[in-house]
Amino acid sequence: MRNLAIITNIVPIYRKALYDRLVAHYKGCLTIYCQDCIPGSSVATVDIDYPNNIRYIRYWVANNEFIGWQCLPLRELSRFDIVFIYGNPRLLSNVFYSLILRILGCRVIIWGQVHSAGASPLLEKIRLLWWRWADALFVYTDEEVKQLQKHGFTTKPIIGMNNGLNQRAIDACASQWTVERLTAWKTVQNLHGIPVVLSCARLIEKNEFQLMVTALADLRRRGMSCIWLVIGDGPLRESLKEQAKLEGVADQISWQGEIYPEEELAPWFLSADLFVHPSAIGLSLLHAMGYGLPVITHGNADKHMPEFAAFIADETGLTFQQGDAKDLADKIEQLLVNAQLRKSYGKQAREITRRQYNTDIMADRFIGLVNKLTEEIDHA
Repeated sequence: MRNLAIITNIVPIYRKALYDRLVAHYKGCLTIYCQDCIPGSSVATVDIDYPNNIRYIRYWVANNEFIGWQCLPLRELSRFDIVFIYGNPRLLSNVFYSLILRILGCRVIIWGQVHSAGASPLLEKIRLLWWRWADALFVYTDEEVKQLQKHGFTTKPIIGMNNGLNQRAIDACASQWTVERLTAWKTVQNLHGIPVVLSCARLIEKNEFQLMVTALADLRRRGMSCIWLVIGDGPLRESLKEQAKLEGVADQISWQGEIYPEEELAPWFLSADLFVHPSAIGLSLLHAMGYGLPVITHGNADKHMPEFAAFIADETGLTFQQGDAKDLADKIEQLLVNAQLRKSYGKQAREITRRQYNTDIMADRFIGLVNKLTEEIDHA
């Protein structure tokens, strides 16, 4: 088996199932070079679970992660046959080391997303220019593969990982909640007998949660009563609370803060009727779909993360006009009054995550890409 390295920023908890599979498959042939954390980020990491595979690296970041550098051991890395490297050019070291390693004879695979919500067009052009030097690309979705092919990437292996979550864990946690148990839990949480709209994400500007507050006020004027359940925290929490007071809907919002363990998240997701993420939706889409929740978000794909490719309008949820709180309220009302539609959308959503977007699929495609590169090396 060929020696394999992964160069990344952190090993986040939401990718634990993927790394479990990779570490078990490659055993002592896999080394992961990573930071101990991302400064200013609250994302939980699981690097300590892989003491025989992790190599911690020193790093430097500036301007709220706008630019950074990782101090990597070049001589050590040059001994690997295949190196996966995080495809964000804002980490200048990624660009430098990937080019040097390729010159030294390593097969370099860029692991990253073609497009991110709100990204600078210039930065995306730089990213694609750099990626043309790689031996292969491991991108976030099958849709991104098509995008790269349109940009002329036709002479090297490109695989979509179909980024997702541990659907097996989601299904296992959900199965622990019988109807009776969930009903009792909802009663304790004051959620029984009232529609619940769930959001689970960082409370930051790009997610545009202020639209949800305004939509709640609109729904209240229509006589629609529901609870907006918010899981997550961030710099806009207090301003959103103040907005809720001004718009008269503070009593309709339940702020739960950050929750990470799946077994703790499960009853909140299972108690919800639908999921709303006003803008820049990413992995939270797959989380909601994994629990069979219909999703409402806006329909402008350019302002979303790559995972938006898993969403199918009018099959897994509804889209509203970007930035239009009234239209958002309309779509929430449409789903809240139609249980059959919610059930149909939710069933399709769950099937998509089980078949196409989860960590099992990611691991299979990662291993398949490595096998392909290994065959090329063996026949070179």
